[in-house]
Amino acid sequence: MRYLIFILLSSSVAYCGVAAKWFWGFSWPEYKTYQEIKSIRKNVEKIARSMDSDEDDIGWSKSYDSDETKYYDGMREYYEEKYGTDKAVALALIKTSERYKFDILNVNRMVYKETCPIEPLTDGEIDVKTLTMVKQIGFVKKSGGWTYDGYSVKMGIPRPIPISVKKYPRQSKAIEVSFSPKINPSRERIAHISVATNLPDGFDILVQLNNERVDSLEFEQNATVKDGKIDITFGSTEMPLPKGIYSLSFSGYILGQEHGVAQVVGNRFERLCGRYSYVNWGLGNDVQAKKLIFFEVR
Repeated sequence: MRYLIFILLSSSVAYCGVAAKWFWGFSWPEYKTYQEIKSIRKNVEKIARSMDSDEDDIGWSKSYDSDETKYYDGMREYYEEKYGTDKAVALALIKTSERYKFDILNVNRMVYKETCPIEPLTDGEIDVKTLTMVKQIGFVKKSGGWTYDGYSVKMGIPRPIPISVKKYPRQSKAIEVSFSPKINPSRERIAHISVATNLPDGFDILVQLNNERVDSLEFEQNATVKDGKIDITFGSTEMPLPKGIYSLSFSGYILGQEHGVAQVVGNRFERLCGRYSYVNWGLGNDVQAKKLIFFEVR
């Protein structure tokens, strides 16, 4: 009997080279060609978005204001493909802190001010957001300091929030993008996925499932946020998911969103902030959450 056991993994995933000769009706050469064509299409769409965008129409230009932010962004991109967004953000903060001799709170103040310019927060307010975020991505506070993955890190001392802000809290214009995925078990090799999110209803998003043991096994579906959730299913009784360890990722782009969605998130997604709001310099923001969770299909 085919069945499915889902195991959430908190550590990095071991890879092994496994190649399938046949994949759902494609021979291996045909499937390889199909993957190359799909990659070309993605690149063409990216170029088209760039050509269609008019910088004068953006209303908010973006560039690196500091070497620290530039270095952080490069480190995040480097680690994101391998480990996913959460671990990439953690490692980018640590590496930038070590390179420029700044504490992590100081590094993230610079990053936040550049990546979320629509919300001019005080340093103290940013520090509150940072301390919440670092706990979510694996930093641990112990007596005497902070650690990540067992190693000591220099978090720094949070700055106070001005009394005026405490007394008269500002109404935020920004949305700190969040995802809370849940995998529903099935006796067949089928992945029923439900994701709670604070993205507005009607927001179109691409959901990707990648087999971590076979690079070429990638599944993707378009989904729409409804009632604060994304519900999607991969696999079926007739075509169950191949066995292996899978990662779940999300991507959302400016192109093709409904007008009502743009009114909430901004025409260039400029109201989206946080670690899942990826700054696509010059074009605006994209939503990007790579390898958010891992699970195993047996």
